[in-house]
This record gives sequence, structure tokens and C-alpha cells, in this order.
Amino acid sequence: MAVAQRCQKLLFTAYRLDAYADPEMFQAQVAAVFSQYSDAVLIRATDPLRRDCIQRTHKFPPSIQEIGEALDGFEKTEKALAFVEERVSRGFTWNGTGFFNANGEKYDAAKHRALPQIASQPLPLTTGHTGSAPAADGPRVVRLDRDRIGSSFERNGNRS
Repeated sequence: MAVAQRCQKLLFTAYRLDAYADPEMFQAQVAAVFSQYSDAVLIRATDPLRRDCIQRTHKFPPSIQEIGEALDGFEKTEKALAFVEERVSRGFTWNGTGFFNANGEKYDAAKHRALPQIASQPLPLTTGHTGSAPAADGPRVVRLDRDRIGSSFERNGNRS
């Protein structure tokens, strides 16, 4: 609850007080919406250091509907990150077409979910080659960055 209150304060203080018709009711409605999301989603959505946070993407105070849409988007991102981290923690790496282990075996949830996690921290994702054979210049290793997940999935070895 403390995280939700801090995130609500971050959001609410980013805008002028006179921009709200009834500030107390608006805060109560935002609290109700925030109660439906995890702390990770709320932190991601209201962190002013992130370029895609609610405060930096809405010039005027967002409506409750806009806040809900933004939180839904951040929730999808968190679920995608959990999806990736679960596979990486079991020794599978992304190669541009899917998650493969060192033997070139593709990740199968029914078969591999029972494997023990080999790391509590995200492992590097290998990109830039197909299958288990590295590219001529070696595999490209990209650290899993929860804030820039898109860069971890470079397709076909494209390097930026």
C-alpha cells in the first residue's frame, strides 16, 4: 500500500492543483485504479526518470481512463519481462527466432518449466546467430534490461 500511495503522490503532484475539478475525489479514484495493479507496474508507470511514464506522456492531468490504459500497457510489459526472465533463468537464450538451450533445443513450457532455475538474476541473452552455432564473429550478448526490453530482442543480428 505504501508503494501505491507514493506512486499516487508522484502522479498527483506532477500537475497543478487547480487543474482538478475536485482533487480529493480524483485522488480517491486514482487510488481505486492503482489497487488493481502490482507495485512493479505502479513504479514503472509513475517513475519520472522514465521517458514513458504517465507524467511525461500527458501534458495535462490524465483522466482515470487514460491512467487505466497506461497501467494496462505497463502491466503487459511486466508480463513480457516475467516471460523472458523465466526462460532465461532456466538456461535458455534468445537467438532471434526463439529461446534455445546450449544444445540447440527449443524451449517447451510443458517440458522445461520443471527444470530448476539456475539463476535468480537475469542471465545474458545471446542474439545474432541461429541455433547453437555462434556467428563468425561470435554471439552477441545483450544483458536483459527491464527498462529497454525491445533492445534485447534484436532480430537477425542487427546491431545498433
